[in-house]
Amino acid sequence: MKRCGNCNRRVDRPSHPFCTDQGNHVEPDVAQRIIEEIESDLTDRRGLRQEFEGIDPDTQDEIRDTWADLIRDKLDKP
Repeated sequence: MKRCGNCNRRVDRPSHPFCTDQGNHVEPDVAQRIIEEIESDLTDRRGLRQEFEGIDPDTQDEIRDTWADLIRDKLDKP
């Protein structure tokens, strides 16, 4: 899958909040926007940003996708 040259995220997924080429990515849905907030909070903690960024980009994508699926599942249930 093609990755953005600026943020190294897949272009068929939302961009990193600080990506300078936002138009190269798809618009996030509600679950993906929630993931952005959670990831931002998580990586703002001492030492966790470096650890998360040290994870292979494909694994980071899998984590985000799994989290988004979990959120979508909960949002769809009454």
